[in-house]
Amino acid sequence: MAITEWPHKVPEPKDPNAVLDYVIDWSDYLAVGETLVSSSWQLSGDAVLETDTNTDTTATAWVSGGTATFRLTNSITTSSLPVARQDQRTLVIKVKDK
Repeated sequence: MAITEWPHKVPEPKDPNAVLDYVIDWSDYLAVGETLVSSSWQLSGDAVLETDTNTDTTATAWVSGGTATFRLTNSITTSSLPVARQDQRTLVIKVKDK
């Protein structure tokens, strides 16, 4: 599923006790032959970023905790030449006891 609206509201609430992975697929954004060189994540609120990884086209964050709606923002740098492109996308995640 291609996400076209940002910030994107994640439809399924996160339980505060769950550790879940959130993935942003940058494939549609990248030019032919362009890849992700770096990826970083920022959280608002009291959720915790446990770890993160990225491939040439996707960025993934594993998040725990949280007691209220929070924003998870992914900032990337690409391999574009002569100047690397930089951009970001934000997910809005609700927290609810299940």
